[in-house]
Amino acid sequence: MTMVSKSVTQAAPTSPNEAAFKDFFSEQAAVYQQFRPQYPAALFEYLRSWVTGDPPVWDCATGNGQAAQGLATCFSTVIATDASAAQINLAKACAGVIYQVCPAEHPPFRDQSIGLITVAEAMHWFDLLRFYAEVARVLQPGGVLACWSYGHCHVSDTMDAVIHTYRQTTLQDYWPTEAKQADVTHYPLPSGFEAIPSPTFYMQAEWRFEQLMGYLYSWSATRRYQLARHHNPLDAVEQALLPLWGDAHQSRMIQWPMQLRISKKPVH
Repeated sequence: MTMVSKSVTQAAPTSPNEAAFKDFFSEQAAVYQQFRPQYPAALFEYLRSWVTGDPPVWDCATGNGQAAQGLATCFSTVIATDASAAQINLAKACAGVIYQVCPAEHPPFRDQSIGLITVAEAMHWFDLLRFYAEVARVLQPGGVLACWSYGHCHVSDTMDAVIHTYRQTTLQDYWPTEAKQADVTHYPLPSGFEAIPSPTFYMQAEWRFEQLMGYLYSWSATRRYQLARHHNPLDAVEQALLPLWGDAHQSRMIQWPMQLRISKKPVH
């Protein structure tokens, strides 16, 4: 039996920023785990091509471990950290993945001990300057930092319009400020790091209607709307989408375009 470590003891905060970690995910952790699309295998194979040898990988802000599990198909050791203990507790055990609770800005790694750092759909939650200082400290010379986010899902033009209105209008006042800054292409590279070509990848999922609705329910803004207004905003969305979908038991292919930002630490 493969043993997978899960540390659920969070290191003591070392700054007011860490003490004030905004946890929008613990309450929705189980839903998030169940209704999120998977990252493509081609992404992890591409990252593997830029890393020399088989060094430890740090998957920062791993959430439910989705990216870490993909990385484990290409690397022997993946250390997956998250500031949310609820997310880590629900992460799926996976050979080669070690889970630990800690903030992005205070990782428990030795200097120059990591060959690849990944951040999947989470850069907007970080204190960027402090995180980049840790990236420069723990990454080996020539090591790689890969950050990505993904855009709005595409089902069909008519259904996309309904989902867009829900996201941008119905939920407008319920998104955390940070969530509006998720696109990683807007962030600068760490000082002195060299950009690596970032191809376009797509996440894809063949889902039934209930899975699409579960995905929309997993949004933090959906839950915040519910708590503030005491009703489920997805009731109206479901009524609008179901006739466009057709048979609720019939699967449809859904696609999410990804944004990728990859860079390399200088060798000298």
